[in-house]
Amino acid sequence: MSVLPLRAILLSIVVINTSFVLQSNELLKKRLVALLAQEFRMETDRLILRRLSLADRDDIFEYSSDKEVNKHLVAKPYKSKEDAEKFIKSAIQKYQDGLLSLAMEHKQEKRVVGTIYLPIEYGEKRGELGFILNKKYWGKGLTLEASRRLLEFGFNDLQLNRIQAMCSSENKSCQNVLQKLHMLYEGTLRQYRRDFKFPDIYIDAQVWALLRSDFLSQKSS
Repeated sequence: MSVLPLRAILLSIVVINTSFVLQSNELLKKRLVALLAQEFRMETDRLILRRLSLADRDDIFEYSSDKEVNKHLVAKPYKSKEDAEKFIKSAIQKYQDGLLSLAMEHKQEKRVVGTIYLPIEYGEKRGELGFILNKKYWGKGLTLEASRRLLEFGFNDLQLNRIQAMCSSENKSCQNVLQKLHMLYEGTLRQYRRDFKFPDIYIDAQVWALLRSDFLSQKSS
């Protein structure tokens, strides 16, 4: 009769658990990639959240070239429709890696009014919410509507543990959306990134987040 040392037993448990987590992460990624390979779409009362298409180029250029819309974003405003086309092609290619970038199509007007994102760290089961909206549609609750649907998808369908968002400390409208999503403000990263208009200036970024446990408790209450 032989007895394995405790250290060997613990190491074997760690290896087994690590293998299980990796397989689980890979299955999640494959599932999302399979969904995005199809005519993926989700609906809200006023919006269709769907895969991006090259036919969306002009709509996306309209708001992505607007300096006011891009005021608090990391990316610089687009200078040409070719910039919008490059973005769409890149997003379509990244669907194969499970990167979630969706068009926000207005049902009634049948045009794309914004883009919403949820890139995922599969190893951590963590997503990061991002969005951009044509200023003609500001103040109508469309970003909130789209974000709520994407949070539901992230927590219910993808079983993510955490969804976070980052925004400039000066971006009050974004902060209002995150508050209405019941995200918690977790702190400010001081001088987190450069201002693309003034490279010598650094901008503070706020971190907001919602855990799956918080989301589920809110739904049950």
